[in-house]
Amino acid sequence: MIVKELDAFVSQNKFAKAGRTAEEQMAFYLRRAFSDEQKLYVFNGLRLEQDNDAAQIDHLILHRHGVVIIESKSVSEQVEVNQHGEWIRWFNGTPQGMPSPIQQARRQADFLKKYLNDHADRLRGKILGLQTYFGGMGLDVLVAISDSGMIKRSEGITLEEISKADQVVERVQAIVEKYRKANSLFSLNLKDAGYWFNDEELSKIADFLVQHHRPLGQPVSEPPLVETPKLKISQLASPTQAATSIPKLRLSPQPKEVVASQAQSCQHCHSSHLSVEYGKYGYYLKCTECSGNTSIKAVCPACNAKAKIRKSGKQFFAECASCETSALFHTNP
Repeated sequence: MIVKELDAFVSQNKFAKAGRTAEEQMAFYLRRAFSDEQKLYVFNGLRLEQDNDAAQIDHLILHRHGVVIIESKSVSEQVEVNQHGEWIRWFNGTPQGMPSPIQQARRQADFLKKYLNDHADRLRGKILGLQTYFGGMGLDVLVAISDSGMIKRSEGITLEEISKADQVVERVQAIVEKYRKANSLFSLNLKDAGYWFNDEELSKIADFLVQHHRPLGQPVSEPPLVETPKLKISQLASPTQAATSIPKLRLSPQPKEVVASQAQSCQHCHSSHLSVEYGKYGYYLKCTECSGNTSIKAVCPACNAKAKIRKSGKQFFAECASCETSALFHTNP
């Protein structure tokens, strides 16, 4: 079943829009395949925060024995993976290096496992009085390349994690079936056996992830190899961190784009009714519900460097000197 669709998306940046199209394409295939699956939960555009860190997951599949994380990449020319696992992409006919989306998805998987373990007492039951955790659950990652792009693998390189978007559903089904068979009565596959969620745990985990989704208002853009055609599907969307590098922009008192604010919450009562105030130590967040103060730790959504807050009327922008970008951080009531 589709638990979460993509969030609303606002951007005029052509690279961000191309990345968005890749996510919509993958969400469309997942919707077609799994809308009626009652024990398989699909989350599109899921973002979790913890300890000044965050994970933006393009697509997450929760199944009986674990999760599958799918990283969407907008590609219309070609990507190549060499024998060292290094990624190269072509943009306007020119090759350039890029970080590995597989490693990116694995970092998201590690974040998710730790995040769930920290809340295991709310999500999982006990066996013989001992709390069960998420250490043994299946963690599989896939990279979905736009249907219009090409994948070139060096000789001897298979990398089953990479496939075209229209082949990902089949890969997800194969992964889930692998765990199902491993946990059948007569299976000899001990590596993938012995770990499962019951119906109540699956429901709790799904509800928990939706409740703890923290959307990022500023979409991060990635130069695709070329723009991909738009799909005539749902206009529901989510800002996604689809980037490995971004075009540099000059800081400007009036950014060219106006985007939705980055989601903030009070550290005391978790209310989202906040205003940015200025005090002895600089800008901070004031809660209008409990009057509590929350420190601002602004991080550039593109490069994760520390950002500086700039005020313009009721709007506050996170300015990054490292990559010369400006993102709307918060708008006061």
